[in-house]
Amino acid sequence: MKPKAFTCIPAMAIFAVLAAQWAPAQTYNVLYDFTGGKDGGFPEAGVVLKKNGTIYGTTAGGGKYGNGVVFRVSPSGVEKVLHAFKGGADGSTPRTGLIHDNAWNLYGTTEYGGAYGQGTVFKVTPSGTETVLYSFAGGADGSSPPGGVVLHRGYLYGTTAGGGASSSGTLFQLDPTSGAETVLWSFTGGADGAYPHAGVVFAGSPATNAFGTTLTGGTYGWGTVYQWSPGGSVAGIYSFGTQSNDGAQPWAALTWDKVNNLLWGTAYYGGTYGDGTVFVTTTGGGGGTMYSFGAGSSDGAYPYAGVVLNPGSTAVYGTNSTYGGNGTLYEVDLGGNETVLHSFGPSDGDVPYGGVAIDVSGNLYGTTQYGGAHNAGVVYKWVP
Repeated sequence: MKPKAFTCIPAMAIFAVLAAQWAPAQTYNVLYDFTGGKDGGFPEAGVVLKKNGTIYGTTAGGGKYGNGVVFRVSPSGVEKVLHAFKGGADGSTPRTGLIHDNAWNLYGTTEYGGAYGQGTVFKVTPSGTETVLYSFAGGADGSSPPGGVVLHRGYLYGTTAGGGASSSGTLFQLDPTSGAETVLWSFTGGADGAYPHAGVVFAGSPATNAFGTTLTGGTYGWGTVYQWSPGGSVAGIYSFGTQSNDGAQPWAALTWDKVNNLLWGTAYYGGTYGDGTVFVTTTGGGGGTMYSFGAGSSDGAYPYAGVVLNPGSTAVYGTNSTYGGNGTLYEVDLGGNETVLHSFGPSDGDVPYGGVAIDVSGNLYGTTQYGGAHNAGVVYKWVP
C-alpha cells in the first residue's frame, strides 16, 4: 500500500474557533527528587496515575542493583521502590512507562536483561512482586522492546526495535496469562518502516486496528505512521519527508483523539525550522503539521515524547528535551498555537524525555531525566 501524502483536513479551518483558550501554567512543583541511589534515578519515561493521586513509573538507572526501578510516589511526595531490577533474568533498564489493569497490576518492558539479554515484558503486582512474562531471544521474536506495552482485549501489544525476520523490529502480541508471544509483523524497512521505538494505540470505531510510528524507513527513509489490521498485515499510511516541513524520525507513540477523529504525534527532527513537529493524521492517512518547533528561542525543540489530550479535546500537552532552558512543557491547541507552560532547569528538573499524564482536573505529571537536588531527575506536577 503506497503511503498517502498529508492532505489538508477541512475541519482544520474551524479548529481555531472551537479551540478553548487555556490559561498558562502558574504552579509547578517538584514532588520527588531522585538521588540516583536505592530510590532510583534518571527516569526516561512518563508516569501513570491512580484516581487517588498516586503516581507510578520507572527509572532507567539507580536502584539497589543500579539497573533501574519501578516506583510509586504518593500525592504528598513519599516514594517507595516496588521493584529494583537486578540486571539478569528479571530485566534491566526500563526506559518506558507503565500501564495497569483493573487490579492495578503494572506492566512494562525492559530494554535489556532477561533470559537472553535482549529485553523483557514484565508484570509488577501492587505489593511489588515482579514476574517476567516474556524474555526476548533476539531472533525472529524481536529484541530490545523500547516502547512499553498496551493492554487491549486481554492481550498485551508492543514493539521491538530490533530482531524480526528482517532485523528491523517487530510488532508483537503477548498473552499475559500464558506468556505466549506471537509476532504479528516483522518490519521490512520498506514502505512499512523500520525500527519502531514506540508502542501502538488502538484507534477507530470500533478500535480494532493498531497504529504506530517507526523511526526510519518509508519512502524517504525518515520514518512512517503505520497501521496494523487484525488477521492482516502492516501498511505504511504516511512516509515522513513527503513535505518539506512534515518532520522526521518520530520516536513517540501516537495519541487517539476520538472526539476530533485524529491521531496526534511528534517528530523529533524536521519541520519548518528543523527542530521537530507536532503533527496530526487520520486513520486513513490524511493530516498535517500542527506546529513546528524552533520558531522562537524558547518554544522548545526535539520532542522525544508524545502528547496527551486535555479533558475537552481542545489541546494537547507534551515535553521537549531542549531549548527554553533545559527543556519545556508545552501546549498546542487545535488552531496550531503553541504555549510554553514551563521551562525546566536545572534545579527543578532537566531534560524531560518522558511525556506527561493528565488527571480529570487538568493537572499534569511527569519526570525529568536529570536535574533536581541530586541531578538524578525528578517527578513533577503542574497545576493550571
